[in-house]
Amino acid sequence: MTAVWCLLAAVCVAGAVLVTPRLRAWNRRKAAEHEAWLNDIQAGDREVSLMEEIHRRRSPQHERRE
Repeated sequence: MTAVWCLLAAVCVAGAVLVTPRLRAWNRRKAAEHEAWLNDIQAGDREVSLMEEIHRRRSPQHERRE
């Protein structure tokens, strides 16, 4: 019976050793996807703010008074 437990423990350790690199790669891929998503949102926000600034400057209602 002890041999069965040793074999089971060895299988578990081997499984953990085999799964760890794949899990790390998956985490890196997900982190890269998340960062790209955030960069896309930030780029969109910058574009919207630039368009609002252009619209504000062209609008006759908001004349500059300096």
